[in-house]
Amino acid sequence: MIMGPVFPARPERALARRCTATAVLLLLGSPVAAAPPTKSNGSTDQLVGTWQGRSLCVTTTRPACSDETVLYRIRRPTPHVEAFAIQADKIVAGRPESMGDLSCRFEPIRQQLICPMQGGQWRFRWDGDVLVGVLADSDGSLVRVIQVRRVFARPGVSRGRS
Repeated sequence: MIMGPVFPARPERALARRCTATAVLLLLGSPVAAAPPTKSNGSTDQLVGTWQGRSLCVTTTRPACSDETVLYRIRRPTPHVEAFAIQADKIVAGRPESMGDLSCRFEPIRQQLICPMQGGQWRFRWDGDVLVGVLADSDGSLVRVIQVRRVFARPGVSRGRS
């Protein structure tokens, strides 16, 4: 009985996904908890703005989970407070489609945004113009890995929702 290929149809994509997941786990996993403080990226005002990149599904237990191009708009609801709101969109047919909003706090020792939600937690490590993150279930199982870059708007171009 033939059950299908032993290797995925695009082995280079599977390898890239595993490498990305491994790198993110090394950055954000439990060894980071014991790591020394991370060098500051400067004022957290720099987190405010638009970020775009990829969110990759790394679990096989969720059939609806798929890789996405994402657009995050980060704002600070209260000035001078280390709390942030992320408006998360995925790009479908070239247009933003809302996935929801996250409430996050900034953890300065490790330069990361921590965004708890029912059933899991998002974590984004800030490194200048890049955020590298993960979504983990409440049991700690990895669901997604994310990498987004800051988008610098051109003068006269609006990036708001329609």
